[in-house]
Amino acid sequence: MINGKCLECKYSYGQYLYTTQTLNCKNKVNHCQVQSKFGCQRCDDGYFLQEGLCITCDERCLTCTNTSTYCLSCKEGYFIDDHQCRDNIEMQESCKLYTATGKCVKCHDKYYIYDFGCFPCKEECNTCTDDQSCIECNDTMYKNQNNECKFRNEIHGCKSNITSKGCDSCEDGYYLVFNECFKCGNHCKKCKNIENCQVCENNYILNSLTLSCVSMSFVDHCIKTENSKCSHCSFRYKLNENKESCIPNVVWWIVLLEIITAILILIIIVSIVCVVTKVFIYNVFLKQKSIIMNIKKLKIQMNVHATSDIMISTESIQFKTLDNLLSVDTINYASFYIGNISNSKKEVIINCPFINDYKYQMTIYPECVNLKPNKCCHVKVSLLPYCTCLINDTISLYEVDSLNKKRLIYTLPIKAQTELSPKLDIADVIEQKIIGEGRFGVISKGSYKGIPVAIKRLKEFSFNTEKSLNTDFTKEVEMLYKIRCDYIVHFYGALCFDFNKSIIMEYAPFGSLRNLIIKKNLNTQINKQSRIKFIIDAAKGIQYLHNNGILHRDIKPENILIMSLDTNNVSVCAKLTDFGSARNINMLQTNMTFTTGVGSPAFMAPEILLLQKYKKPADIYAFAITMYETMKWGGAYDNWDGLFEYPWQIAEFVVSGKRLEKPEGMEDNIFLIISKCWNNNPQQRLDITTLIELLTNV
Repeated sequence: MINGKCLECKYSYGQYLYTTQTLNCKNKVNHCQVQSKFGCQRCDDGYFLQEGLCITCDERCLTCTNTSTYCLSCKEGYFIDDHQCRDNIEMQESCKLYTATGKCVKCHDKYYIYDFGCFPCKEECNTCTDDQSCIECNDTMYKNQNNECKFRNEIHGCKSNITSKGCDSCEDGYYLVFNECFKCGNHCKKCKNIENCQVCENNYILNSLTLSCVSMSFVDHCIKTENSKCSHCSFRYKLNENKESCIPNVVWWIVLLEIITAILILIIIVSIVCVVTKVFIYNVFLKQKSIIMNIKKLKIQMNVHATSDIMISTESIQFKTLDNLLSVDTINYASFYIGNISNSKKEVIINCPFINDYKYQMTIYPECVNLKPNKCCHVKVSLLPYCTCLINDTISLYEVDSLNKKRLIYTLPIKAQTELSPKLDIADVIEQKIIGEGRFGVISKGSYKGIPVAIKRLKEFSFNTEKSLNTDFTKEVEMLYKIRCDYIVHFYGALCFDFNKSIIMEYAPFGSLRNLIIKKNLNTQINKQSRIKFIIDAAKGIQYLHNNGILHRDIKPENILIMSLDTNNVSVCAKLTDFGSARNINMLQTNMTFTTGVGSPAFMAPEILLLQKYKKPADIYAFAITMYETMKWGGAYDNWDGLFEYPWQIAEFVVSGKRLEKPEGMEDNIFLIISKCWNNNPQQRLDITTLIELLTNV
């Protein structure tokens, strides 16, 4: 003992340290396993030495040191982890087998062991060795040849049940690679791989070279397949050695049958030709018999001597009609008899010098006849006039002698006149000088039977290259011929020949209204009343057309011709013309649109510019612009400071509902009439009859 402190106890006493930090010698220390004179040296299991005393370890520790939780070993049911005892329940889900020290040496499925611990595999794994690869896939997946887990439903065509190892056999149309099924090539029913087909579908043939399936339709003459081969070929073909194609098969009895058939067909054709020829000859004989008869049986007397031996029944050819006028474009018939009064056979040739003239076409039957003694022949003449004309021609009769030489024996005159028609004789029309020209035609001044006329002739390229113009020309001629009105230029007729298509119209000595407007020097002569007279006359022409169901469709000053400037003494001073664009309302009023391309843009009504259907009010609108120009005595859209430089600017102006302002010098009442005629609503425009009444009272 030093300074009151005990430094060593007797052997029978232990030493432990009180909290007062003083050493006292006591009896044996509790739970001390090894004790000396200096105190306890080692404690029992479950205790640790601390300042000479044995302190209880954590309830989980079997042995511990320094602290109660610093375990060296664990009780049963626990395992040590970083000097701490953990309950085995925490690893029961992952660890399957432990060591005596509580370490895991085998894990459950879906876990792998690492450093005596179990860690979860990837989701698709059932067993694994690490977190990257699987030994066995889960119940919904299989392991492919790349050691990847794939869903079992991704395998198509598997014949057996799909396991975690994949498929072990495939259905028809699929082949097995490792443990997966892949589809064979197109139309292949069984194969080793994608390029090696063994069995094809029905109607397909296995090609031995490419080992692919070929459609039966691509194998010429193959009509049936069996076991991936062609089994039947069409007639006259047989299978080749590998049964993949059909080759020609020559059968002697078939060739013989074909030769016999060809001979029979040839015999039938020859027989038919012979029968037809015989019938034709017989018909010709009957026809000849019908026109050749005995002179004594002829009821008509032949009193004209062509020669001393040949008689004819008439001195001239007469076409019998009700009024002795021949119909144009209609075949007219006449006939006469030639007789042989000699005792020898006579041959007579009948000839017309102008069989295919452009005015008419004449045919004669028969053109040559052999007359036996006391026989006569009935000769028929047909005449087809192409125009109104006088016909003055002859038919010549020739006798053929024994040396086959012709001798003129008689000439029969043909004199006939056609009825009046719109088709005129070109000989009656004389062109003098050209007074105008357009795209499709030339207008000339000329004469028709001495009367001054205007001749509108289509250019040759027009009726040679554009068929629609020929149709329009014919329609215009037919329509003009029906029109008879004092306020419409008189139509004399037309030349309707292939080399000349012309319309013959009444001649206007003062030209068109547009010509007068252009000639400003006549401004003093054309007063307001004269201009109104021109307008009223043109309006009466429009009234006639509208009353007869016809639209003009191209009304403008160019199409109003001035016949006289003496508006006080002449009843009709202006007439309407140019019906090349006119059409019947009853035919086209339901579907007429701007697509026909008729008219001038400045005179087009808004409904035409908008490609809408249009009727009579479209003519009224065009006439309103014509009246505006006539009273202004100038172009409607001229001198507006470049506002209407282009036609499309006029169209935009009109379609937007705008109209021209009243020009200087135009009276209000006349401008009011014009405004009512160019109303944007076609239904609100004046009709032509009301317009004439208003103009008459101006």
